[in-house]
Amino acid sequence: LSPCHPDTVAARHNLAEMMIELGRDEDAALIQEEILRDLGYEEEEEEISSDEAREKAMEMMKNMFGQ
Repeated sequence: LSPCHPDTVAARHNLAEMMIELGRDEDAALIQEEILRDLGYEEEEEEISSDEAREKAMEMMKNMFGQ
């Protein structure tokens, strides 16, 4: 499956959520930022916080899955 396939995105997002639960916020942020890049979201050369990356990833997933 491609990095943009809904199942792949969901699995990677779930992994990031587990990282957050384990207190590994930096690792989770990296995964979420990678998801956003793969889905075509580009921030204008400005780093976003892990919370912002999480929110953007969740928003994009909701749009993908129609929830």
